[in-house]
Amino acid sequence: MTLVLPGATLVAIGSYFILWVFGSDYAESGAVVLAVLALSAIPNVVTNSALWEARVRRQRAVQFGLPAAISAVVIVATLLLVPAVGIVGVGWAWLGAQSVAAAAVLGWRRRTGGRQR
Repeated sequence: MTLVLPGATLVAIGSYFILWVFGSDYAESGAVVLAVLALSAIPNVVTNSALWEARVRRQRAVQFGLPAAISAVVIVATLLLVPAVGIVGVGWAWLGAQSVAAAAVLGWRRRTGGRQR
């Protein structure tokens, strides 16, 4: 989190200028998507740490279930959001799915008190 939080914030703030290198039209149409996707890296730290923990503990259900659930939410949310808000809907779908998954992981850890079966 020490590296991702400042990096994601910097990319989100500077998304227009980062994309401006490829042209002003590209920057205008993609800056918001890049900013939202950069912010989705923050909850991704939580979900990735849960996956690495599951790999160490050989918890196959978590290794399969967490990425599958995130993917399913992204697909459904993308199908719902893209017709309404355009390509930015993909970024919002990804940020939402990562945030919901991170909240679920943190809630599970809090409920179990960090104990493992």
